[in-house]
Amino acid sequence: MEWPVVARSRRVLAVSVVLILGVDVLLIAADVLQRNHVLSDSRFLVTRERGFGEIFQYAKAAAAAVLLAGLAVRRRSATALLWAALLTFVAFDDSLQVHERAGRVLAAALPLPAIGSARPNHLGELLFFASAGFAAAIVFACVWLRADPADRRISRLLVWSFGALAVCAAGLDAVSAVTHDTALGPVFAVLEEGGEMLALTALFSSVLYLVSARPEPCAARLPHLASTR
Repeated sequence: MEWPVVARSRRVLAVSVVLILGVDVLLIAADVLQRNHVLSDSRFLVTRERGFGEIFQYAKAAAAAVLLAGLAVRRRSATALLWAALLTFVAFDDSLQVHERAGRVLAAALPLPAIGSARPNHLGELLFFASAGFAAAIVFACVWLRADPADRRISRLLVWSFGALAVCAAGLDAVSAVTHDTALGPVFAVLEEGGEMLALTALFSSVLYLVSARPEPCAARLPHLASTR
């Protein structure tokens, strides 16, 4: 008799994802209207720090981190805890402008060149992202080697949307910086921020799915124990 509960959970999950995605679309549309002078509040720009779009991003990242931390406690999962820490970093990076500040520090410390409209601090941001990504990859690889199948499933589900988020945050951000003073500058700026919004929504949706899914039986999580019976 668990089917009605499962079906209800899936409906709630689907409705939640549609609502969050709808807010993303509305915020991107508001940015377009702001750029065309239909709206008159710069907080509608998705590129505006502390704007409506940025605040929504903070909320999604923070909520995903809290949900993953709860999942880590319930399942005693080091993998979920690591993902929670990573999403916490994303939330703090966005809200406190960590990578922008790190980029300025690296630009002052290293002889980084300017490329087109991209200043040395933009290259410093890329260097910061590359270093942080390399460190995170090492930690995740170590945890993966010791993880059980259920924990590995968590990483397999989240890695794709997080990868898309990283591409938008680092890759499209670099393109946006290079084209900033051209006619394509605003286009890539919206693509970068809009892509980040949609990627983080996909990541948050995956977290919701993980939290709402029924825990796997012990035999599925620990096949070596099942085989000894």
